[in-house]
Amino acid sequence: MSKQVYLLRHAHKDDNGILTPEGEKAALNLKNRLPKFIKVISSESKRSQTTAKLLTDKIPLTDSRAGFYMASKQKSDELNRLAKEKNISFLEAVLLYNDEEVLVGVSNQADQLNELIDE
Repeated sequence: MSKQVYLLRHAHKDDNGILTPEGEKAALNLKNRLPKFIKVISSESKRSQTTAKLLTDKIPLTDSRAGFYMASKQKSDELNRLAKEKNISFLEAVLLYNDEEVLVGVSNQADQLNELIDE
């Protein structure tokens, strides 16, 4: 039996990590283009849980393995700047940035996510 897995990041947030009205609107607009989900899993982040509920009308199960690797603020800011400057995704910026600590962190998080998907 095959699975279809959708990986979505939380909607736009403000400087305090709270979903913005624009982020909520974007999530609701995307909702109409997504299928109905059998199972919804979110990271423990409030904004991720809120985004999942807006997208699916379901209260998501939470699992820390559904999160995203968090680099230090300095590295995260550099990665976001690089992604914006080069008009590339955050993951592409991680690969281009080529910092061993960040690459290992992203790889470990990917392993945990794969474990979650396999369950």
